[in-house]
Amino acid sequence: MKVHSLRGTQGAEVIDDLEPKSTDMILPKRRFSAFFKTDLDQTLRTLGVDTIVVTGMTTEFCVLMTALDGLCHDFSVIILEDCTASRTKELRKGCLNLYREMSSILC
Repeated sequence: MKVHSLRGTQGAEVIDDLEPKSTDMILPKRRFSAFFKTDLDQTLRTLGVDTIVVTGMTTEFCVLMTALDGLCHDFSVIILEDCTASRTKELRKGCLNLYREMSSILC
């Protein structure tokens, strides 16, 4: 598995424009889904969150996996489509269509 944008890799570094403040919570991702082996679910529940918004650079991996896991954890999930990207337009479009289809079944 090619590792990128996961805890401890260069791709996981926060750019200067998004530098976290001392009051921000940081929950480093371990795998493609932000929910996998993190405290994200419990943290969101403690804060009373019922809806998550997902964006990202790799629609076919991180975005899709996090969105589907969000649904499986009983959150309402919104993917900001114009804030996602993939290697090709066709791949991105296919993943977003797959999410729409799966979310209509799961919700």
